[in-house]
Amino acid sequence: DFSYPGHDNFSFFLEGQDSSWTPLRNQHVVSYTNLAPGHYRLWGRYQLDGNRLEEPQLLADILIQPPYYRTIWAYFTYVVLTALLLGLMTRHYFQQRYHDQRIQQEINASEKRLRLALLGSGGRMWDWQLKQNRLYITSQQDGDEYSEEIDRQQFYKQVHPDDLPRITDALQRYIIGETPFYEAEYRLKNSDGNWSWGLDRGKAVEWDKQGNPVRMAGTLTDISLRKRQEDQLRLSYQVLESMNEAV
Repeated sequence: DFSYPGHDNFSFFLEGQDSSWTPLRNQHVVSYTNLAPGHYRLWGRYQLDGNRLEEPQLLADILIQPPYYRTIWAYFTYVVLTALLLGLMTRHYFQQRYHDQRIQQEINASEKRLRLALLGSGGRMWDWQLKQNRLYITSQQDGDEYSEEIDRQQFYKQVHPDDLPRITDALQRYIIGETPFYEAEYRLKNSDGNWSWGLDRGKAVEWDKQGNPVRMAGTLTDISLRKRQEDQLRLSYQVLESMNEAV
């Protein structure tokens, strides 16, 4: 029996993990936990009190394999999938951007055609800022586009007094939701002092946090010819009625 209890000194060192030798006091088992994947070698050495240290002995050659999701091939797959995903996202972004630009171009072209058609027919486009009560009107004069900014009350001064209640009622019914859009027919005084009929139509395009409209936009179309035709038809009907009564 070559055992010397109390005088044996054992120590161990795990190459790749430890930075110094660890005494193996009253233990019989060497254990490590949470070791990272890699190559390790466990060394041991012995010393009897009063004697020199023995040469270290290799006790175990340990290779800890990483889990499949942390292997080189797994990381390579991650890189490929990430690159593929980024490529698809980039492609989708540019496709969506091109689609949006194309739609915007079509909208701009449609707005331009509508604008030209409306202004070319003598109509006017308006933009009403309700809080400031400012009215921006665009029309065509001598082939050129003309814009003016006036106060809404100033615009009302051009409206026939008998027609003002009709405008107020139509606006109120639209704002409280009784009608899908604002529409009113009324007479406007021209620069030559004569009255012309207009069809005014519009909708809200901006609202505040309480849901109240703060901006409206629409068109004002000259319907004087239609009104004259209606008057002529009405007059013709009255003449026919009078003739029938005479007979």
